[in-house]
Amino acid sequence: MSGACVVTLNPQNTAVAFAVPWWGVITVRGRFEQVAGELIIPNGDLSVASLRLDVEAGSIRTGIGLRDRHLRGPDFLDARRFPIIRFRSLRMERVNGAIEVAGHLTLRGTEREIAARVPLGIPEGSGGDSTVALATYIQVPRLPHQIGLAQGIHRLNPLLHAIGSQVGVSIRLLVPAARLLPALLPALGR
Repeated sequence: MSGACVVTLNPQNTAVAFAVPWWGVITVRGRFEQVAGELIIPNGDLSVASLRLDVEAGSIRTGIGLRDRHLRGPDFLDARRFPIIRFRSLRMERVNGAIEVAGHLTLRGTEREIAARVPLGIPEGSGGDSTVALATYIQVPRLPHQIGLAQGIHRLNPLLHAIGSQVGVSIRLLVPAARLLPALLPALGR
């Protein structure tokens, strides 16, 4: 791909974290340790860019092993049956100094279209080592994906009813500035 910005996404340059309220007073936070994907911007043209991000459901970590095993289990992510959480972009465009990304999120076998706004940051670092952080925050409803859904005898378990209905997900990509800036300069108004 001549002139394309191609960035391979991996745990060194991509972070996926989440936060969900529990009992309305506690926030459970965690992250996914294994991610892979690719960002492609052909010839600096965001209108034909694509983003693919795969997150290993079994790599969830909250700092409490028992909770992590429970979240990987059938009541939540069901990582054995649905090992990968997928995002595939449908379109990207510049809007008011930011990038709007829309695409399909597939979680526990259910696909939904989502959109995210990615504000543009200033390159960090200097020279050839500088990077641009592309970060966004989205709300993912857990019930349409049957995450933590109380079924059968579990309907009597008050702990499942204490979980917030929305999971906040933050995604941060570090992209080499020299490879990304040709696509971002028009979005920055330059």
